[in-house]
Amino acid sequence: AKLDSLLKLESNKLFNTNLFITSVVQYEATNYKQITLKVKLLEKWYLYALPVLDVADRNFNEWWQDRDRDLNRLEYGFNFRKLNFRGRNETLKVDFRWGFNHKVKLGYSVPYVNKKRTLGLSTFFEYLNNHNIPYQTESNKLAFLNTESSVRKRVRWNVTATSRKSFYASHSLRAGLEYE
Repeated sequence: AKLDSLLKLESNKLFNTNLFITSVVQYEATNYKQITLKVKLLEKWYLYALPVLDVADRNFNEWWQDRDRDLNRLEYGFNFRKLNFRGRNETLKVDFRWGFNHKVKLGYSVPYVNKKRTLGLSTFFEYLNNHNIPYQTESNKLAFLNTESSVRKRVRWNVTATSRKSFYASHSLRAGLEYE
């Protein structure tokens, strides 16, 4: 009597692994004592590499109107994501940006590091280098401090440990360093 709701729950568990776009669990009764389960899965794409072109200002309108569409204020680079890295639902993230600001972001996540599949780890690193920063507003517009040398450098790194005692309960602890 509870088979339909149980199969829906199991289908949701498969979907929540973040490995599949769709998951459908169905059954057929072969006789009154036996059923046959059919599991239909459609896997996600695991590799994403996207170019990035962005303005360094708060928004596009500010760049277009207040900064006179200055091409030197553009940031360009790429975002790279590798999902299910090494076949263990790990995630590798790499983001690089050059141009007006220089940014490097690296991330790596392992959902399970023990045999019981209750502990996970992830780490994140970011480097940012700015050559100008806003320091005040003049007539409702940002005024920037411009120099040839670096005005601001930021380095961030953190590690997150995740404990998952049951399917629907998890706890995380994060520790990190930030230098600016």
